[in-house]
Amino acid sequence: MKYYDEILSITDQIKFKHSFVPRLSYDNIVIAGMGGSSIAGEIFGEIYTRVPVVVSRGSDIPDFVSDKTIFIAISYSGNTEETISAVEQAMAKRAQIFIITSGGQLGDIGEEKIIIPAGYQPRSAIGYLLTPLLRTFGLVDDSTVDSISNALNAVKEHEGVIKETAAKIVSERRIPFIIGVPPVPSVAYRWKTQFNENAKIFAHSVSYPEMNHNELEAIPNFFGGYNFEYFLSGIPRGQYSERIETTESIAGIRIHRLPFVAGDVIPELFASILYGDLLSYFIAVERGVDPRDVSTIQRFKESVRKH
Repeated sequence: MKYYDEILSITDQIKFKHSFVPRLSYDNIVIAGMGGSSIAGEIFGEIYTRVPVVVSRGSDIPDFVSDKTIFIAISYSGNTEETISAVEQAMAKRAQIFIITSGGQLGDIGEEKIIIPAGYQPRSAIGYLLTPLLRTFGLVDDSTVDSISNALNAVKEHEGVIKETAAKIVSERRIPFIIGVPPVPSVAYRWKTQFNENAKIFAHSVSYPEMNHNELEAIPNFFGGYNFEYFLSGIPRGQYSERIETTESIAGIRIHRLPFVAGDVIPELFASILYGDLLSYFIAVERGVDPRDVSTIQRFKESVRKH
C-alpha cells in the first residue's frame, strides 16, 4: 500500500467495531504506550472524563495501579519493550488488562485483546488504535462513525490548499508551530510528531490557553532567522475564539484555521488528524524524503537491544 493510501485508510479504520467489556466498577484507567501508539491514549484521556485517565510512557507504571484499574496496553507491533514491561507489572497488581496490538509478544499475553490489521506504520494506524477505546467506553457508535466519515471526506476536498501550504513551508523553510485548543489539545502533539516522522522536520506544539502564559512572550522577541508557520489543530469555541484573535494581534502573527466548521468533537478531531497527516505527507513529497522511512529511529532501537 502506498503511504498516501495508508494515511487515507483512516476512513476505513474508523469502521473497526471491536471493543472490550470493562468491569462494572473501576477507579481509574491507565493507558501504556510509546510513540505513535501512545497518542491514542492522550486523545482518549481528554474526552473521557468520568474517571481519571493516565497515559504511561515508559517501562514502569504508576504506584496507584490496582485491581480497581483498567490497564490498556497499546503497541502496534506488539514488541515494544517498555509496554511489555508495563503489562507484566500491571498483571502482578491484578489490574484488568486490555491489549490492542497487531501481534508480536503482546499478542500472546492475556486473554482480553484486540488484534488489529498488520502492515501499517504505527502512526498511520491511529484509527485502529483509538476507535476501540472510544467504542469500549461508549463515546462512539455506528451513527457517530457516519459523522466521522463525512468530516474526513470534507478534509479531502481541501487537498489542494494543503499542498499549497506544504509547498510554502518547504520553499520558505518554515517551522510548523501547532496550537492545540480545548477540548482535545493533544491533537497538536499528533501533528508535531507527524511532521517529525513523516516530513523529517522540526515542529513545536503547545496547548491553548496555556501558551498565553509562556510562548506568547517569546514569539515576538525570539532570535532572528527563524520562521514559524502557525496552525490551530482544532476549532476554538466560545471565549477561545475571541482570545485567539487577541493572541494574533499581540504577537503580530497569523494563525491558520482548519477550513471546516465546528461540529461534534469526535468527528472534528479525526478530521484534524487527517489534515495534519496529509500536510506532513505533502511536505515530505516536496522535500523528496520518504515519509514511511523511520530508519534513524530503528537504528536506535537496534542499538539499545544490543546493549
